[in-house]
Amino acid sequence: MKQLSLRLTVMLLLVAMLATIFAACQTETPGNTPKTDPVTTDGVEDNTSESIAETDPIPDISHLDGLNYKDETVRIMHRGGGTFDTEFEAEASSDDIVDQAVYKRNRQVEEKLGVVLEYIPNTETGWQSTYLQKIRASVLNGDGAYDIFSGPAYHITTLIVENCYFNLNKTEYIDFSHPWWANGVSDGMAIDGKVYLCTGDISLGLVKYLHCLIFNENLLEDIYNDTYDLYQIVQDGQWTLEKMAEVTMGTWSDVDKNNDVSDGDRFGYVVPNSNLLRAYIDAVNLNILHVDENGNAALWVENQTHVTEAIETLHEYFNSQDVLYIGAAQGDQYALNASYAAFKESRALFVLGRLTDISSTYRDISSFEYGVLPLPKYDEDDDYGVTLCGSESTFGISSALSMDKINRASAVLEALCYYSYQEVTPVYYEEALQIKYDLSEDKAIMLDYIRQSATFNPNCQLNILINNGDISVAQNSTDYAVTYAIIYDSSWMNAYDSHKDAWQFGLNNLVDKIKNQE
Repeated sequence: MKQLSLRLTVMLLLVAMLATIFAACQTETPGNTPKTDPVTTDGVEDNTSESIAETDPIPDISHLDGLNYKDETVRIMHRGGGTFDTEFEAEASSDDIVDQAVYKRNRQVEEKLGVVLEYIPNTETGWQSTYLQKIRASVLNGDGAYDIFSGPAYHITTLIVENCYFNLNKTEYIDFSHPWWANGVSDGMAIDGKVYLCTGDISLGLVKYLHCLIFNENLLEDIYNDTYDLYQIVQDGQWTLEKMAEVTMGTWSDVDKNNDVSDGDRFGYVVPNSNLLRAYIDAVNLNILHVDENGNAALWVENQTHVTEAIETLHEYFNSQDVLYIGAAQGDQYALNASYAAFKESRALFVLGRLTDISSTYRDISSFEYGVLPLPKYDEDDDYGVTLCGSESTFGISSALSMDKINRASAVLEALCYYSYQEVTPVYYEEALQIKYDLSEDKAIMLDYIRQSATFNPNCQLNILINNGDISVAQNSTDYAVTYAIIYDSSWMNAYDSHKDAWQFGLNNLVDKIKNQE
């Protein structure tokens, strides 16, 4: 995995600073080179500096040094209204510390590059009509009204095949190997080697809506005493579906005494709605579409044996009495309320959610301590993963610009993402989530795992395109088929066989269109 954690970055910076101070304090004479012993703690040699020295260099944006666009204006169209305005722009006078971090980030970018950022909010909610039409019109007219387009990933990807966005792999300043960009942007989405949209820490929405497991630390202790140190299990690479099933097995209790499983009982795991299950696509590799290292896109036939086994495992688990999934039969709001109540009332060991739930739905919990974990993986040898499901803002550069302006826009995107990574994300962790971003804190380490696992995945992001732009047939999409199978029907190969011809046809059309454009 390419991501270098922010926690490690901070540690590297700290070590570098200490090394400089230490060197400055040494007095060295010829023939009398100072000898230093390894720092020890309770007699144990600390080789931290050695191991850190062997890691990759501290990432930075030195490749942007020397750029000065002499106060040229860069216009960024974005979705506005509600919380989305402050994802991009905030007032200097705001009392909110996250807003202050966003404001500081923008000023740092302007100072670094010599540009003026102009954010242009668009409050249109008719994504497939009015919002996207503004992007089309700007490109077709060549009016230069916008340099950068931004919008929810699930929707603005539909314009990939209309030549609205410039291929980011041909820009000068974006480096997708840097940890502030999401996994999958430069490989999993690069059909024919072309990347038209990007996301990462530049989108506060990406960080907010990262899927995670929230667990009741007190309830874990009550049930198991000190048997499970979940934080250490994650760090040891042992947090798998099997391990989670082991921890939650037998936790159901008939709390409401109705002699049946009901939403008033205690559970090991609560899933508020089926949309959240899409996060498992990368967590346990339920990928149906695949883009290889050469940019070839196809149905991943070879992976379907694994997908079948994984879905069968998930189906059995999610339909056990230790897991609460109410579904939509009683109404979506009822399902959400009942699921939230189970966790708030200490009747659930785990709940599937997003980081933003910690700062909203569960913020006022005071009767117990809760922690956060990444989703479990399938095998111990796998990486942790979580699928970005379309709520994050995604960015593209207008194809109607001159090459000079395209490269200027690429420098802005790289700088925005970098300073968001350095300034905005850590502040959001500490202030909104109330999780101190301390190098020694287990919860902070878990946040690193969750952020590093975020993956921009074609199985979610390209579904509308594979359905030939028809958003109304979501039930035919690859991600919907997977989540439906997890809950209702584990006979995955039957579902795959019934959809594969349509998926292949749509994918072939998509690939042909991308190959025939810049």
